Amino acid sequence: SNIKKKKNSFIAVFSNQQFFLKGGDLIIGLAKEFPNCSFYIAGCDTIPNQFLKPSNLILLGHIPKEKLLEYYNQSQFHLQLSVFEGFGCSLVESMMCNCIPIGSKVNIIPYIIGDTGVVLESRNQQDLNKLILNLKKLSENEISLRFPDSRNRAKENFDSEIRKKRLLNAIKKLFP
Repeated sequence: SNIKKKKNSFIAVFSNQQFFLKGGDLIIGLAKEFPNCSFYIAGCDTIPNQFLKPSNLILLGHIPKEKLLEYYNQSQFHLQLSVFEGFGCSLVESMMCNCIPIGSKVNIIPYIIGDTGVVLESRNQQDLNKLILNLKKLSENEISLRFPDSRNRAKENFDSEIRKKRLLNAIKKLFP
């Protein structure tokens, strides 16, 4: 794609109500630890009172799909630090835009990420900080060698048409 990725930029997508469920507290911790990185949260326009918002954390609030697509396209990484996750649509959407996924080791997230990104073994700020520090040390070339194209994985495994076919097949098996 001809869209330039903004180096050291991270996107996450969740609502105000999902702040802790989706790891908003961990993202604030990252923003404090890495002041030279940009962190965007789409869908969220306020953070809980016990936190001070770091200036490199940008709350986009509710934005239209086209705008979200722009942010996916310009972000280098996608954060899916959920405590629990049903499917992870924003994870797949961001992978379709070639974001490198960083996700927690819960439910289907590690499977969706596969080898195209990084899985956080435990919900721990220090471990997450270390993981990001190691990613930041890599050159763009090292990153492209280490992580296969997330777009291909998303297209081949989680395209909505494929999901629709699988669902219909599962229903046919249940109700022959």
